Amino acid sequence: MQEQLTGIIDHFVFTSEANGFSVFVLITNAQKKITVRGYIPGITAGQQVTLSGLWDMHPKFGKQFNAEQCTTQIPTSILGLKKYLGSGLIKGIGPVYAEKMVNYFGESILTIVDEDPWRLKEIHGIGEQRINKIITAWKDQKEISHIMMFLQEKKISPAYAAKIYKKYGNESIAKVTQNPYRLADEIWGIGFKMADIIAQQVGFEKQSQKRIASGILFAISQATSNGHLYVEVEELKKQAATLLALESYENHHTLIKQALHILYEQDKIKLISHHDAHFITLPQHYYTEKGIANLLKKIVECPSSLNIDVNTLYQELRTAKNEIELNGARKANLRDGVSVTKFIYWLKNTINVKEIDEIKAAEYLYNMRK
Repeated sequence: MQEQLTGIIDHFVFTSEANGFSVFVLITNAQKKITVRGYIPGITAGQQVTLSGLWDMHPKFGKQFNAEQCTTQIPTSILGLKKYLGSGLIKGIGPVYAEKMVNYFGESILTIVDEDPWRLKEIHGIGEQRINKIITAWKDQKEISHIMMFLQEKKISPAYAAKIYKKYGNESIAKVTQNPYRLADEIWGIGFKMADIIAQQVGFEKQSQKRIASGILFAISQATSNGHLYVEVEELKKQAATLLALESYENHHTLIKQALHILYEQDKIKLISHHDAHFITLPQHYYTEKGIANLLKKIVECPSSLNIDVNTLYQELRTAKNEIELNGARKANLRDGVSVTKFIYWLKNTINVKEIDEIKAAEYLYNMRK
């Protein structure tokens, strides 16, 4: 059963910009230090967070809290504000300026930054250029927090949320809301089934044309990964209906047919006919096969003008030796001759001292030749 922890992030042990994975130390409200790990991008030291997850025993580092959900709150204490602003999260503010800003404005500093940032000029050393940096960075940070909150509200795990944000940035909400099925094509690790779950979380219906079209493409991909370059149309319709759980809908045949037409018009599928049967594949497979067929056709239609006897060429390649091969053969023969000489010398001096059978002699010779 999941537990909840609330506290302030003290410092980071490890963080990855690539996927948002972090290991950090959390100081709980009970003043306990706990090691937390999880895919939680956009957090920083000094932030107050509420984490949901499970305890885990790491074989090397001991007991840790594996965070699966994270809700952030703006710090309110003077110490938390200094650590938050001085963490480097907001460009233009480091530990020195964080100290000055919090000392000057107190607990209202974040309100000043958010609503009236030009008042920061009241602090000695902060000019117009630095304030512009702070305004831009603060806006970006608010956007990241908003996006991560939106994605987590839709039951998207922090790990997938981090991948989505890395791919789309500030357009993440728009991209996911408009067509979550694009995630299966554009983000590694998110397949159709995960995209389908996300789609239903953001309000897509089971009979949505985007859902059905994406399911059809997934069914074709599954078939090709099993070694089938093409899928027969009627068989593809059955597979798509099962995959998308549409059999209970009376109009599911019409819905799938419409989706196929849309995909064909968008050039996302290719259709070929053979003996009154119709087959569908993805464009990349179609053009690859077509390209190979055209090359083979050219080879057949334009035979080489060179008169080559394959058997003669094969024999010449087997028997002809260049200088490098001959030199290698000489060195190999020399090494082998030395090995056999040493073996005979060893055998002559050893056979009168102890009994040696054929197996022992063969093993010794083999080791000498290595």
